[in-house]
Amino acid sequence: MSGPGALFQQGVSPIFTRHSHLLVTEAYASGNADLVQRIVDVSVRTARWSSDPANREEVLRLWARAGTPYEHWAEDYRDEPLKVRLNPNFDPFLVGRYQDAVEQSVHFKLSRRAFDVTEWIDRHYVDAALREQGLQDWWPAYQANGQPVGA
Repeated sequence: MSGPGALFQQGVSPIFTRHSHLLVTEAYASGNADLVQRIVDVSVRTARWSSDPANREEVLRLWARAGTPYEHWAEDYRDEPLKVRLNPNFDPFLVGRYQDAVEQSVHFKLSRRAFDVTEWIDRHYVDAALREQGLQDWWPAYQANGQPVGA
């Protein structure tokens, strides 16, 4: 869950964005589809709450409880809406970042071969959670180059 935007990390290129994902095998997903959907539903609900500007201070303070001082979180996210970084969508930017990571891992001989991440990403769980929670338009979407879609 992430997005770049012009506000990304105090002028650092959006290609250095951080992102995370839930990875399950096809066998696990097919045998536990309800469980996978419940986990994604909760993740989307949490991302929605955390990216709401009204909850910003509480989110940063909660993160600080893990050991990184609040001041560091506040500085890192200064002038940046949490909606930009706490985004569960697989927009063209995120897909491009994953594809670049695959290509870099082959280049640096960390992987033997590249693959097309669009064949690896199953969007239907996130799409279902967004539809059910009425959040299809809550987060911004970005093009592969890091610019907002439509820019």
